[in-house]
Amino acid sequence: KMDGLVTSDSTIPIILSVFVVLATVVVWMWWSSEDEERKKRAAKKSVKAGSILEELTERERQRRRKLEEEVEQIKQIKLRKQAEIEELARLKNEEQVKVRALQEEDQKVADRKKQEEEEKKKAVKDAIAAAHKLGVLCSFK
Repeated sequence: KMDGLVTSDSTIPIILSVFVVLATVVVWMWWSSEDEERKKRAAKKSVKAGSILEELTERERQRRRKLEEEVEQIKQIKLRKQAEIEELARLKNEEQVKVRALQEEDQKVADRKKQEEEEKKKAVKDAIAAAHKLGVLCSFK
C-alpha cells in the first residue's frame, strides 16, 4: 500500500541503503586516515633512513680521508727512508773507494819496500862480489 512517498515495505531497504552508505563512508574515512598514517610513518622512516644514510656516508668520507692521509704519511716515510738508504749506499761506496785507494797505496809501499830490500840484497851481493874480486886481485899481487 502507498501511504505517501515512503511505504512500510520500502523503509527497511532505505535504512539499509543509508546504513551501507554511511558504513562505506566511515570505512573509507578510516582507511584513508590509516593510509595517511602509513604515509606519515613511511615518510618519517624515509627521513630517518635518509639521515642515517647521510651520517654513514659522512663517516665513510671521514674514514676515507683519514686513510688517504695515512697513505700519504706512509709514502712520505717511504721516500725519506729511500733517501736515507741512497745516502748510506753513497757513503758506503765512498768508503769502499777510500779503502781500495788505501789498499793500493799499501801495496805500492810494500812493493817499494820489497824492491828496496832486493836492491839492498843485490848491493850487498855486489859488494861481496866486489870485495871478493878485490881479495882475489890483491892475492895476485
